[in-house]
Amino acid sequence: MTFFSLNIGNFITLRLTPTNYPLWREQALALTESQDLDSYVEDLQEREYTLRQQIIYLRKEDDQSIGEHIRTFKGLCDNLAAIGKPVPDKEKVFHLLTSLGHKYETFATTMLKPPRPSYSELIS
Repeated sequence: MTFFSLNIGNFITLRLTPTNYPLWREQALALTESQDLDSYVEDLQEREYTLRQQIIYLRKEDDQSIGEHIRTFKGLCDNLAAIGKPVPDKEKVFHLLTSLGHKYETFATTMLKPPRPSYSELIS
């Protein structure tokens, strides 16, 4: 068995953060492909399932601002788009409104009535 040492920092120049996953992912995939390590990388169908589940169960915390909550939600949607599985606008509106919790129930109910706003209108 042959062992080798690989300095990942020479290939992946970004540290992974909640906001740069798409770019970081591209660098990481290029590295795994170049080293024939594809089979060790998380399956994209698994990643899609995990992200969609996080969107469905996401709830605004009491100590979290609306802005923070929207950024968390947007990050999950952006990560799905990065793997080629974007969330349709109508689903974004529904999931974001239902994730706000009991304090925002009246607002969410009103916004879900026709005509339903677009996602960009809702977050503004």
